[in-house]
This record gives sequence, structure tokens and C-alpha cells, in this order.
Amino acid sequence: MGYVKKRGTYNRFLRTDEPIPKLTFYAKRKLAERQHADENMTSMSVFCDVEENFSCKISPHIDEDIYFNDLEFDCINVESTDNDTNQNDDVKVNLENLNTPLSPSSSVSLLEAYIFILAFSFRHNATKTCIQDLLQLFNSLLPPSNLPGTKHLFYSKLASLFDNSSEAYIYCKFCFETVCLVSDKHKSDICKECLQNFDFQDSMEQGYFFMYMPLEPQFQYKNLMQNIKKYKRTFEEPSSSHRDILDGEAYAKIKNIKYSDNISLQFNIDAIPMYRKSNYHIWPIQCMINELPQNERKDHILMCSLWFRHHKPKKNIFLKPFVTELSNLSQSGFKWIDATNSKQTVTKVFPITCSSDATARATIQNFIQYKGKYGCGFCQHSGERLEKGKGFCRIYPLQQPFPENLGTISGFC
Repeated sequence: MGYVKKRGTYNRFLRTDEPIPKLTFYAKRKLAERQHADENMTSMSVFCDVEENFSCKISPHIDEDIYFNDLEFDCINVESTDNDTNQNDDVKVNLENLNTPLSPSSSVSLLEAYIFILAFSFRHNATKTCIQDLLQLFNSLLPPSNLPGTKHLFYSKLASLFDNSSEAYIYCKFCFETVCLVSDKHKSDICKECLQNFDFQDSMEQGYFFMYMPLEPQFQYKNLMQNIKKYKRTFEEPSSSHRDILDGEAYAKIKNIKYSDNISLQFNIDAIPMYRKSNYHIWPIQCMINELPQNERKDHILMCSLWFRHHKPKKNIFLKPFVTELSNLSQSGFKWIDATNSKQTVTKVFPITCSSDATARATIQNFIQYKGKYGCGFCQHSGERLEKGKGFCRIYPLQQPFPENLGTISGFC
């Protein structure tokens, strides 16, 4: 008989410095990719469930009961179902009601409970039937609470939130011009710019839209004006040093802002990759209030727009709602009630700075990228292409006389 080699220990690479075997490495990578794909499908499934409340079908290929059809809590005797739609068809919920405690003795708000349930739904690819059973379980185990008893009420309240706080702008897939809003009652079937036939449902399913969340309701909801007024008072007396942006020269150039209830914003636009091995990115517009104390600013970021595609956003349509609203807020402002004297106050909002890297800045300004010819965002220097390593780079050697500045908008249009 020949000699049979004894098998070694399992997973030796976990206990020693030996490299991981190739077969094990590829198997683990394949498993990670499969799990990542499952998570992506989870997000799509839950998003479609929520979108049914807006009468918008994002993806027609996902069956809502494909995963948990047989999961029923027969032991829980709570009266509920889909046919219970006639008892509360006119559900109206605002953000103030969602800030109430989940129950009289609970430290968790109703809004936080909604977020927890949605997070559970995303994580486990839960269907509406599963959410129904989860609500029944909570209502059976917990003391009397403000949590809805049926999935219909849960999604109706969720839909009422989005109805008041977001808008979907649909654009033409041929010329990339805005055609209409999802909320428009009379939707156009022809693009006014390129005169191509326009199918609303087809554009929604293929993702030719972006979301915009107006800033004004966010100012009202966050209820930050009292903290803003208190922080601004500390800058009313002049200082020999720069303590914050409120002491800066650019801030001082804005009329009627330092000694008033008006506020300023700095905003950021940049790409966030969503998936590995994919060129799909999400582009949010995020705003930060300069008049908040520094330790509170990052806790109260305002997000007002979302673009999700495999290509960069089209600036003329993506920035238009943002620019339009900021123009209105800087001229007319928004109204709020001052809790100290119960008087109505008007606050104007001024954008002061944009914080973005060089790549995103060129996209925002509709300029050529920094590595291209005439890629400088400040002057008309064409630059020179220089070989470096295995590739090329662009340099901007000093010129005499200096290149002409871009100056005003007319300088580069």
C-alpha cells in the first residue's frame, strides 16, 4: 500500500501567518458579492412597497409576497387587514405629531419607532405582510402606544410625510430637460424642448427623475431658531480675532444679516458611490447652517436634493429647484413663531459658500475638469500636457503677463 498523506488542520491561515488558499479566497469573495447583491435587492423591494402609496411603480418585477408568504402570526388575535382601508382613508400626519412619545412612559418618539421599523424592513427584505405582523406583535407585547395597528395606517402616515416634504422632478431621457413633477395633475406627453414623445410611467420605471426636499419645511421642523439667536448674540460685539465664519469679511458683506434674525448656509455637492464594481452614484445637496454653534452644525445637516444615476447630474435641471428656492428665501424668507414673545418672525436665508473638491466643483460650475485643457476655474490658462510615469498630467506653468481672469459670468459663457 502506498503512503497516504495525512490531512492538515482546517483554516490554518486563521491561526498562523500562512496566506489564505486561493480556493478559499475566491469562495469568500463570491459569497460576499452574493450577499451584497441580496442587500441591493432588499433596498429595491422595500422602496417599491413604499412607492405604492404614491401611485408610482418603480419596478414591476418584484413580488411583494415572494419571501414571507407563509409567515402568519395566528396566535395573535388582533383585528386588521388590507380591507381596513375605509376607516382612515384621509389620514393626515405632520412631523409635530411624530415627535410625540411612543407611549406615555417611553423615551422613544413615534418618529424614531418608524425609523427603526423601516431599518428592520430594509435589513431583512420584509414585505408588507411581515410589517403587518410586526406591528401586531408590538401592540400585543407593549403597553398601549401610538403605533398604528395596521400596515395600511403605517404606510399612509409614511406617505403623508413624503407628500409634504419631497418632490420628484421627471426629466426627458433624450434632451435631459425637466418635463414635469410627479404631483402634476395634468402631465405632459410631449417634451417641450425636443418635442419627443414622453411616457411618464416609463420614465419613472427607468429612473429618469430626481428628488428635491424643500429647505423651508426643514427649517420649520428642526426648530433651531432659538439656538441660532442665542449664538448670534455672542458675535454682536466686535473682536480682534476671527472666532468663526460670522467674523469673516464675506459674511460681513451680506446686507442685514449680522444684527438680524437672518441666517446663512454653506452647501456641499459631491458623489457617493453606492455599489462596488458599478458606476452608479448618488449625488446629494447638503446644507449646513453657519449660525448654529459649531458642535451642533453637523447634527443638523439639511439634505435638499438627491440624484441617482450612472452618470453625473445635469446641472441645468438638478440645481434649478435649489437655486429657485434659495432665491425666494433670500428675498422673501420664511415665517416662524418666536417662542420668547409668541410673535411671527420672518427670516431670510443666504448661501455664502460651497464646499466641494475639484472634481465636483467643475461639475457644479459646468467647467472643464481640472485635468483638461482650460481646466483652471479662476483664469483662462490652457495648461500643458506633461508625460508622467505611464500616463500624463496637466501642469500650469507661470505665464507673463498673467492670463486673463474669468471675471464675471459673461467671461466664460
